[in-house]
Amino acid sequence: MYPGKVDAFLEYQQERRLHEKRSNASILAKRRHLEEFIAKNKARASTASRAKSKSKQLESWNCSKSPVTKTRPPFRGANCRAAPRTGTNAARI
Repeated sequence: MYPGKVDAFLEYQQERRLHEKRSNASILAKRRHLEEFIAKNKARASTASRAKSKSKQLESWNCSKSPVTKTRPPFRGANCRAAPRTGTNAARI
C-alpha cells in the first residue's frame, strides 16, 4: 500500500515505469555489445578466457519486467467495507 495521496502514487508509478524502461534499454544495449564481443573472441586462444568471463557476466544480467500493471493504487478506506451478510442482507444477496 502506498502511504500518500492517489495523485502522488500515480506520479510515482509513472516515474518508476520510465526508470525501468530506460534501465532495460541500457541493459539490452550492453548485452548486445557483450554478445558481439563473445562471438568475435571465443575462437581466438589469446582472448578466449576474456570471452568466457564476459559470457558469465552476460548470464547474470536480467531485464526486469514491469510488475506494475494496475492503473489504480491499492486503497482501502473506511467506506469500502462490505455490508455484513447476516439477517435480511443475506436474503437479498
